[in-house]
Amino acid sequence: MQVQRLVIGMIFSGLVCGAALAQNTVAELLAAGGKQLTKEELKTTLSGANVSGPTATGGEWNVDWKADGTLSGTVINPTGRRGSVFGTWAIDDAGLLCRDATLRFYESSQLKDCSPLYKLGDQFYAPAATPAEPSTKLLPRSIKR
Repeated sequence: MQVQRLVIGMIFSGLVCGAALAQNTVAELLAAGGKQLTKEELKTTLSGANVSGPTATGGEWNVDWKADGTLSGTVINPTGRRGSVFGTWAIDDAGLLCRDATLRFYESSQLKDCSPLYKLGDQFYAPAATPAEPSTKLLPRSIKR
């Protein structure tokens, strides 16, 4: 009986993990019923929110998206070094989230891009690169108010 429970548990775990891993790319997310947020959904979701999650290079970031169109927060690079990020954000006519920000560790670098934000169920995802093609990897985002 114990072995049967173990096997059933392993099968269930495999199914759950498989479902979670199925949305690795934009195409997989869309095929699973996910969607790109509209211009209005982006504004409602991000304005005044804190967004955190992994970076494409293996670090972490935690940024406040203020209602006045500014953003600020922290970034931790893959080696654990903490830096800051600050700048502005807007949503363009195509419904893309555009950032014009400065990343500062020891030196500053500029980040200027526009990308979509996706949602599947209660989970948000950002593309790991721009432009967001069907094969573009996705990064989970935690959004809190």
